[in-house]
Amino acid sequence: MHRGAHRVQEARSGALPHAGRHAFCSRPGACRQPGPPRRVARCRAGRARPAPGAFLPYGAFAFDRRRLRIAAGRIRQRLVTGSGGAAGAARHGLPAERPAPPAPELRGRVALVTGAARRTGRGLALALAARGAEVAVHYRSGVAAAAAVVDQIAAAGGSAFAVQADLRAPEAVAEMVRAVAARAGRVDILINNVGTFLVRAIGEVSPAEWEESLATTVTATFLTCRAVLPGMAARGWGRIVNFADA
Repeated sequence: MHRGAHRVQEARSGALPHAGRHAFCSRPGACRQPGPPRRVARCRAGRARPAPGAFLPYGAFAFDRRRLRIAAGRIRQRLVTGSGGAAGAARHGLPAERPAPPAPELRGRVALVTGAARRTGRGLALALAARGAEVAVHYRSGVAAAAAVVDQIAAAGGSAFAVQADLRAPEAVAEMVRAVAARAGRVDILINNVGTFLVRAIGEVSPAEWEESLATTVTATFLTCRAVLPGMAARGWGRIVNFADA
Protein backbone atom coordinates (compact mmCIF):
# COMPACT_ATOMS: atom_id res chain seq x y z
CA MET A 1 0.00 0.00 0.00
CA HIS A 2 1.27 3.46 -0.86
CA ARG A 3 1.89 6.03 1.78
CA GLY A 4 -1.13 8.15 0.85
CA ALA A 5 -3.64 5.33 1.05
CA HIS A 6 -6.53 5.89 3.42
CA ARG A 7 -6.67 4.06 6.70
CA VAL A 8 -8.76 0.97 6.98
CA GLN A 9 -11.83 1.63 9.09
CA GLU A 10 -14.68 -0.46 10.25
CA ALA A 11 -17.28 0.99 7.93
CA ARG A 12 -20.89 0.14 7.94
CA SER A 13 -23.09 0.47 4.94
CA GLY A 14 -23.86 4.14 4.38
CA ALA A 15 -21.63 5.34 7.20
CA LEU A 16 -19.04 6.74 4.81
CA PRO A 17 -19.56 8.23 1.35
CA HIS A 18 -18.08 6.09 -1.39
CA ALA A 19 -15.01 7.96 -2.56
CA GLY A 20 -12.60 5.14 -3.19
CA ARG A 21 -12.41 4.30 0.50
CA HIS A 22 -12.76 0.55 0.41
CA ALA A 23 -10.55 -1.55 2.67
CA PHE A 24 -7.06 -1.93 1.17
CA CYS A 25 -7.87 0.16 -1.93
CA SER A 26 -4.75 1.05 -3.88
CA ARG A 27 -5.33 4.81 -3.73
CA PRO A 28 -8.23 7.14 -2.89
CA GLY A 29 -10.46 8.17 -5.78
CA ALA A 30 -9.29 5.35 -8.01
CA CYS A 31 -11.14 2.44 -6.47
CA ARG A 32 -11.80 -0.48 -8.75
CA GLN A 33 -14.41 -1.95 -6.41
CA PRO A 34 -17.80 -0.38 -7.17
CA GLY A 35 -20.54 -0.08 -4.59
CA PRO A 36 -20.68 0.95 -0.96
CA PRO A 37 -17.72 0.45 1.38
CA ARG A 38 -17.24 -3.04 2.71
CA ARG A 39 -17.21 -3.97 6.36
CA VAL A 40 -13.80 -4.69 7.76
CA ALA A 41 -13.29 -6.99 10.72
CA ARG A 42 -10.62 -6.44 13.31
CA CYS A 43 -8.41 -8.89 15.10
CA ARG A 44 -7.65 -8.78 18.82
CA ALA A 45 -4.61 -6.62 18.19
CA GLY A 46 -6.81 -4.00 16.54
CA ARG A 47 -5.48 -4.56 13.06
CA ALA A 48 -7.99 -4.63 10.27
CA ARG A 49 -8.71 -7.74 8.28
CA PRO A 50 -10.61 -7.63 5.00
CA ALA A 51 -13.99 -9.27 5.04
CA PRO A 52 -14.65 -12.08 2.59
CA GLY A 53 -14.85 -10.69 -0.91
CA ALA A 54 -13.15 -7.41 -0.05
CA PHE A 55 -10.83 -5.90 -2.64
CA LEU A 56 -7.17 -6.62 -1.88
CA PRO A 57 -4.49 -5.35 -4.26
CA TYR A 58 -1.66 -7.66 -5.21
CA GLY A 59 1.30 -7.46 -2.83
CA ALA A 60 -0.52 -6.56 0.39
CA PHE A 61 -0.49 -10.09 1.73
CA ALA A 62 2.98 -10.74 0.32
CA PHE A 63 4.29 -7.74 2.23
CA ASP A 64 2.67 -8.88 5.48
CA ARG A 65 3.88 -12.45 5.03
CA ARG A 66 7.42 -11.28 4.42
CA ARG A 67 7.40 -9.27 7.63
CA LEU A 68 5.98 -12.23 9.53
CA ARG A 69 8.70 -14.53 8.20
CA ILE A 70 11.40 -12.08 9.23
CA ALA A 71 9.91 -11.66 12.70
CA ALA A 72 9.48 -15.41 13.15
CA GLY A 73 13.08 -16.01 12.12
CA ARG A 74 14.36 -13.48 14.62
CA ILE A 75 12.26 -14.93 17.43
CA ARG A 76 13.42 -18.43 16.62
CA GLN A 77 17.06 -17.35 16.54
CA ARG A 78 16.70 -15.59 19.88
CA LEU A 79 15.03 -18.58 21.48
CA VAL A 80 17.47 -21.16 20.16
CA THR A 81 20.78 -19.33 20.25
CA GLY A 82 20.07 -16.45 22.60
CA SER A 83 19.42 -16.33 26.30
CA GLY A 84 16.67 -18.95 26.03
CA GLY A 85 19.00 -21.55 24.55
CA ALA A 86 17.80 -25.10 24.06
CA ALA A 87 15.50 -24.83 27.07
CA GLY A 88 13.74 -21.82 25.58
CA ALA A 89 13.35 -23.60 22.27
CA ALA A 90 11.87 -26.66 23.95
CA ARG A 91 9.53 -24.49 26.03
CA HIS A 92 8.14 -22.92 22.87
CA GLY A 93 7.99 -26.14 20.90
CA LEU A 94 10.92 -25.30 18.60
CA PRO A 95 13.64 -27.80 17.71
CA ALA A 96 17.02 -26.90 19.16
CA GLU A 97 19.95 -26.43 16.81
CA ARG A 98 21.67 -29.68 15.99
CA PRO A 99 25.30 -29.90 17.07
CA ALA A 100 27.87 -30.59 14.40
CA PRO A 101 28.26 -34.34 13.81
CA PRO A 102 31.40 -35.73 15.38
CA ALA A 103 34.26 -36.64 13.09
CA PRO A 104 34.58 -40.37 12.43
CA GLU A 105 36.83 -42.27 14.78
CA LEU A 106 39.70 -43.86 12.87
CA ARG A 107 41.45 -45.68 15.68
CA GLY A 108 42.77 -48.99 14.39
CA ARG A 109 42.81 -47.82 10.75
CA VAL A 110 45.91 -47.42 8.63
CA ALA A 111 46.08 -44.46 6.24
CA LEU A 112 48.57 -43.96 3.43
CA VAL A 113 48.92 -40.32 2.36
CA THR A 114 50.99 -39.67 -0.73
CA GLY A 115 52.89 -36.41 -0.93
CA ALA A 116 52.42 -36.00 2.82
CA ALA A 117 55.67 -34.19 3.57
CA ARG A 118 54.43 -30.70 2.64
CA ARG A 119 51.40 -28.44 2.18
CA THR A 120 48.03 -30.18 1.79
CA GLY A 121 49.39 -33.69 2.26
CA ARG A 122 50.98 -32.69 5.55
CA GLY A 123 47.69 -31.27 6.79
CA LEU A 124 45.81 -34.40 5.77
CA ALA A 125 48.32 -36.63 7.56
CA LEU A 126 48.04 -34.59 10.75
CA ALA A 127 44.23 -34.62 10.60
CA LEU A 128 44.06 -38.39 10.10
CA ALA A 129 46.49 -38.97 12.95
CA ALA A 130 44.42 -36.72 15.20
CA ARG A 131 41.42 -39.01 14.55
CA GLY A 132 43.40 -42.04 15.66
CA ALA A 133 44.65 -43.48 12.38
CA GLU A 134 48.18 -44.77 11.97
CA VAL A 135 49.59 -42.73 9.08
CA ALA A 136 52.12 -43.73 6.46
CA VAL A 137 53.75 -40.47 5.39
CA HIS A 138 54.86 -40.86 1.78
CA TYR A 139 57.58 -38.74 0.23
CA ARG A 140 59.75 -38.92 -2.87
CA SER A 141 62.74 -36.75 -2.04
CA GLY A 142 61.84 -34.63 1.00
CA VAL A 143 63.10 -37.00 3.67
CA ALA A 144 63.65 -34.24 6.24
CA ALA A 145 60.17 -32.80 5.76
CA ALA A 146 58.59 -36.24 6.05
CA ALA A 147 60.55 -36.95 9.24
CA ALA A 148 59.30 -33.65 10.68
CA VAL A 149 55.68 -34.67 10.02
CA VAL A 150 56.25 -38.04 11.69
CA ASP A 151 57.83 -36.34 14.71
CA GLN A 152 54.93 -33.88 14.98
CA ILE A 153 52.38 -36.70 14.94
CA ALA A 154 54.35 -38.65 17.54
CA ALA A 155 54.62 -35.57 19.77
CA ALA A 156 50.83 -35.25 19.67
CA GLY A 157 50.40 -38.86 20.78
CA GLY A 158 49.74 -40.36 17.34
CA SER A 159 51.41 -43.06 15.32
CA ALA A 160 53.15 -42.48 11.98
CA PHE A 161 56.08 -43.59 9.89
CA ALA A 162 57.67 -42.39 6.66
CA VAL A 163 57.81 -44.34 3.41
CA GLN A 164 59.68 -43.38 0.23
CA ALA A 165 58.63 -44.14 -3.33
CA ASP A 166 58.67 -42.71 -6.84
CA LEU A 167 55.00 -43.13 -7.71
CA ARG A 168 55.65 -42.88 -11.44
CA ALA A 169 57.15 -46.40 -11.41
CA PRO A 170 54.81 -49.39 -10.98
CA GLU A 171 57.45 -51.46 -9.17
CA ALA A 172 58.12 -48.67 -6.69
CA VAL A 173 54.40 -48.29 -5.92
CA ALA A 174 53.98 -52.02 -5.33
CA GLU A 175 57.04 -52.05 -3.06
CA MET A 176 55.67 -49.07 -1.09
CA VAL A 177 52.34 -50.81 -0.45
CA ARG A 178 54.16 -53.97 0.64
CA ALA A 179 56.32 -51.93 3.02
CA VAL A 180 53.27 -50.29 4.59
CA ALA A 181 51.55 -53.67 4.97
CA ALA A 182 54.68 -55.15 6.56
CA ARG A 183 54.86 -52.27 9.04
CA ALA A 184 51.17 -51.65 9.83
CA GLY A 185 49.45 -54.78 8.52
CA ARG A 186 47.35 -53.25 5.75
CA VAL A 187 46.16 -50.06 4.03
CA ASP A 188 42.62 -49.07 5.00
CA ILE A 189 42.65 -45.49 3.70
CA LEU A 190 44.48 -44.15 0.66
CA ILE A 191 44.81 -40.41 0.08
CA ASN A 192 46.29 -39.61 -3.34
CA ASN A 193 47.71 -36.12 -3.03
CA VAL A 194 50.75 -35.95 -5.30
CA GLY A 195 50.77 -33.53 -8.19
CA THR A 196 52.89 -31.05 -10.09
CA PHE A 197 52.39 -27.31 -10.56
CA LEU A 198 52.88 -25.86 -14.03
CA VAL A 199 52.06 -22.21 -13.54
CA ARG A 200 52.83 -21.16 -17.09
CA ALA A 201 50.98 -20.51 -20.32
CA ILE A 202 50.31 -23.59 -22.40
CA GLY A 203 52.67 -22.37 -25.12
CA GLU A 204 55.51 -22.31 -22.58
CA VAL A 205 55.02 -25.92 -21.42
CA SER A 206 57.18 -28.46 -23.23
CA PRO A 207 55.86 -31.94 -24.16
CA ALA A 208 58.26 -33.48 -21.67
CA GLU A 209 56.87 -31.35 -18.85
CA TRP A 210 53.33 -32.26 -19.89
CA GLU A 211 54.17 -35.97 -19.77
CA GLU A 212 55.80 -35.49 -16.38
CA SER A 213 52.67 -33.79 -15.06
CA LEU A 214 50.43 -36.60 -16.29
CA ALA A 215 52.73 -39.26 -14.85
CA THR A 216 52.88 -37.58 -11.44
CA THR A 217 49.19 -36.69 -11.12
CA VAL A 218 47.23 -39.24 -13.18
CA THR A 219 49.44 -42.31 -13.57
CA ALA A 220 50.53 -42.27 -9.93
CA THR A 221 46.89 -42.19 -8.80
CA PHE A 222 46.08 -45.14 -11.05
CA LEU A 223 49.04 -47.17 -9.79
CA THR A 224 48.39 -46.58 -6.08
CA CYS A 225 44.67 -47.38 -6.40
CA ARG A 226 45.52 -50.53 -8.33
CA ALA A 227 47.97 -51.60 -5.63
CA VAL A 228 45.69 -51.18 -2.59
CA LEU A 229 42.32 -52.23 -4.02
CA PRO A 230 42.83 -56.03 -3.79
CA GLY A 231 43.49 -55.86 -0.05
CA MET A 232 40.53 -53.53 0.57
CA ALA A 233 38.22 -55.83 -1.39
CA ALA A 234 39.42 -58.89 0.51
CA ARG A 235 38.77 -57.22 3.88
CA GLY A 236 35.48 -55.70 2.78
CA TRP A 237 36.43 -52.16 3.85
CA GLY A 238 38.46 -49.34 2.37
CA ARG A 239 38.42 -45.66 1.50
CA ILE A 240 40.19 -43.87 -1.36
CA VAL A 241 40.27 -40.09 -1.79
CA ASN A 242 41.96 -38.56 -4.85
CA PHE A 243 43.13 -34.96 -5.04
CA ALA A 244 44.15 -33.22 -8.25
CA ASP A 245 45.66 -29.79 -8.89
CA ALA A 246 44.66 -27.79 -11.94
